[in-house]
Amino acid sequence: MNANADLFRCGELQDELVASDAYKLIQRLRTFDPSLHIFRRNFNAVENAIQSHLPTTMQEMVRLAQNHEARNEDQIEIVRHLHNFVASALSLVDHTRVFYRELYEDKNLIAGYQDEIESRFVKHGLSNFVKGLRQYTQHYRLPTVATSLSMDIEQQTMKCGVSLRRDELLAFTSWSHAAKDFLGGCSESIELLDVLTQYRDHVNAFDAWFRGEQSVVHREDFEYHDKTMAEMKRLRAAVRVEHIKD
Repeated sequence: MNANADLFRCGELQDELVASDAYKLIQRLRTFDPSLHIFRRNFNAVENAIQSHLPTTMQEMVRLAQNHEARNEDQIEIVRHLHNFVASALSLVDHTRVFYRELYEDKNLIAGYQDEIESRFVKHGLSNFVKGLRQYTQHYRLPTVATSLSMDIEQQTMKCGVSLRRDELLAFTSWSHAAKDFLGGCSESIELLDVLTQYRDHVNAFDAWFRGEQSVVHREDFEYHDKTMAEMKRLRAAVRVEHIKD
């Protein structure tokens, strides 16, 4: 083919692709990605706020221990990002539910979905805790975060962390039974980043499972889309080569 023929065929393929059900499906699937992206970005933000707050040297630890104003300002920033994280966590759960109902529920295309939701979220202690923490934060009050700082001068070692106070959280009366059981298994000080990291990984594991199921359900659509895109890319590259030769 010459360059004009390649361009014409590329245009034909693009028109066919845009008019296809596969294209419409993939565009719909992509509308879900921002919900997951925002959830992950909010996790990164609260993680960075905690890590930036915590000292890495004994000199920094001493300064933080003595500077109550700076410590309080950092803690407010951590709570701000925590507020955003738990809100996005529940938005992601709700958006996933709507997404599943629109695309898969009527025909039961992902047969194991409800069982996965039950085990991973409905009955899961950590998931219930994060759900309750969202209610606590948005409808009850902002949680108190505590900074723990300790050092062993003799051994030249230090330990620091940011935690939630379990007993303060338990004053909230709207925890689910699963969330209460989770809190009952926690120490008096709940290391915030550990809990949030566990939940982030929990959500990522579910997302990997869900996308794997989607790849099976939509295999033909994905293959058609990828094959067409690859051919269009090949034709465009051929056109560029023709122009270089000219």
